[in-house]
Parts: sequence; structure tokens; C-alpha cells
Amino acid sequence: MSERMSRLCDELRIKLHGIDRRLEALKSNGVATFANSQGVLESRLDRVEQRIYDNRVTVEAANVRVKA
Repeated sequence: MSERMSRLCDELRIKLHGIDRRLEALKSNGVATFANSQGVLESRLDRVEQRIYDNRVTVEAANVRVKA
């Protein structure tokens, strides 16, 4: 009976170790995905801000022409 319990405990340790490795891999993947997404969003935000600035310059120039 003791040998059977020992074998069962060993099997459970192996399974838990496998689960732990997969969980760590998922965490790493999640962190990498978040970092990548954040980089993409910041890049898009920069482009939108630049377009806003460019359009603001265009509008201000048009306002000057309208006043003149």
C-alpha cells in the first residue's frame, strides 16, 4: 500500500510540475503579448497625434486666408 501511495505521489508531482511549467509559459506569453500591444498602441497614438497637429496647422493657415 505504501509503495502504491508513493507511486501516486510521484505521478502527481510530475503532473504538477508540468502544469507549473505550462502556467509559467502562459504568463510569459501574456506579458510579451501585452508589451507588444502596448507598443502598437503607442505607435498608433503617435501617428494620430501627428495627424491632429498637421491638420491643426492646415486649419490655422486656412483661417488666416479667410480673414485676409
